Amino acid sequence: MNFNHEKLDVYQVSLEYTKETFNAMEKMPSGYSYLKDQLKRASL
Repeated sequence: MNFNHEKLDVYQVSLEYTKETFNAMEKMPSGYSYLKDQLKRASL
């Protein structure tokens, strides 16, 4: 099922941003869990 909001550029960019944010979080050292948590909450 395809919804109208999925065609919007802003929706597509936000999906890419979230994907890149999660990729960056995976590369962060374990001592930055507070930053990981903040980035995760901000991207969602």
